[in-house]
Amino acid sequence: MINIKNYFDKSSKIITSLKNFEGKIESIADEILIMHKKQGKLLIAGNGGSCSDAEHFSGELQCTYKDRDRSPISAISLGSHPAAITAWGNDFEFKTYYERLVKAHGKPGDILFLISTSGGNKESGASITLVQAAKEAQKKKIKIISLLGK
Repeated sequence: MINIKNYFDKSSKIITSLKNFEGKIESIADEILIMHKKQGKLLIAGNGGSCSDAEHFSGELQCTYKDRDRSPISAISLGSHPAAITAWGNDFEFKTYYERLVKAHGKPGDILFLISTSGGNKESGASITLVQAAKEAQKKKIKIISLLGK
């Protein structure tokens, strides 16, 4: 049985601990603003729930977030094209899908933003799609920012 009180206590401690990363978070925001000013784009990828997080983040950057007068930031959620995902997965391997999209859309000056609660693991194959995308981004000299668990 799940202990809800324990869950909330643990979640609260984790959220409170984010203040320890204030400088890192501000640095990430600064990198995104620099990219935006240079007319780059943010390529965002995740699997499962992290794919939903990528879509939400992308939507907030393209729309207004809290400032209706803010100019849109070019952000592409790489998991947002079901026809492409199923075509690539059917004809090739899903593990190379995000790599393919970085090849298609990524340019120097862009940022690849990866989200993963599993953190990626070559042995188990967890988030290998993100690892492959990061390798391609490195080849193309695209900056990589990752929010990883575990």
